[in-house]
Amino acid sequence: MLVMTLEGLYCPLGNFYIDPKGKVQNAVITHAHSDHARKGAAHYYSTTSGVSLLKSRLGKNIVVKAFNYGEKFLINGIQLSFHPAGHILGSAQICIKHNGETWVVSGDYKRQPDPTCEAFEVIKCDVFITEATFGTPNYSWDNNIDNGKKIFEWWLENSRKGLNSLLLAYSLGKTQRILGLLKKYTSRSIYCHASAISLNECYRAEGIELLNTISLNEIPNNKELKGELIISPPSILKSKQIKILGPNLRIAFVSGWMSNSQRFGPLCEQGFVLSDHADWKDLLLTIQQTGAKRIFVQHRGNGTLVKHLKSLGIHAYPCEELFPIDSRQLCLF
Repeated sequence: MLVMTLEGLYCPLGNFYIDPKGKVQNAVITHAHSDHARKGAAHYYSTTSGVSLLKSRLGKNIVVKAFNYGEKFLINGIQLSFHPAGHILGSAQICIKHNGETWVVSGDYKRQPDPTCEAFEVIKCDVFITEATFGTPNYSWDNNIDNGKKIFEWWLENSRKGLNSLLLAYSLGKTQRILGLLKKYTSRSIYCHASAISLNECYRAEGIELLNTISLNEIPNNKELKGELIISPPSILKSKQIKILGPNLRIAFVSGWMSNSQRFGPLCEQGFVLSDHADWKDLLLTIQQTGAKRIFVQHRGNGTLVKHLKSLGIHAYPCEELFPIDSRQLCLF
């Protein structure tokens, strides 16, 4: 049903790609992160709730066909449907059915609750192509930790000391999740990097409740921030804007990678373990729940997850196994 090409996963029968890297005719998009949604396709296919994010990233003039979760549609006679992936707003697994066989491409996904996106849905299938960003036993999230409360208490403590608090987090997905989690604990406005402002509005337009935000670009040069919370991607550390925040600053990184304390870096005094990807135990749980007879693993295809699944008697392979032995084989479809 699917093969791997230099442009990405490709369905020869339907002439469409999933999250392609190059210029293609039909691009079926799992979500709007830049390593999955790229410019250059003639036609894009997206979830309804993900369209505004896609256009914010790729341009408002792209041609997009939008479908609700679970809604079936055809591309050149091949049936597809989107199903929630729980990664960010509008993120989707892609279910493909043909001749009685079902393939599911997970895209990026997580199983933890998130007030800012649709919850993951298990889909029974014959073949499951899964991500494995955190595909080793070293990565296991503690579901009993209230990260919204922890971040709020850290900010409050710093604020009492007259210190600004800088959270390093990706502009799309992580920033909005933090804003959603904090809403339970405060109504104060949060300063955000300019790259997140339009994305926040995309979330609000879909009915997602976030704290009010102020762009760092709106801060007058003579204004001194004191006791504020700022959310920004790590690039701010090398930009002139870092000076706006002043010397009285505490920095923390928000990521699944923070479960490894060595990744904090010299400037970060703290890390909050908050990931938008499945951890080891949820990868295994999801694979088991799909009932798939074959598993293909992306990102860490030659790593621990494939080896572990094989040790359990599961037919698991790196995604590279989907490359045709001979590129001329594509002509046979």
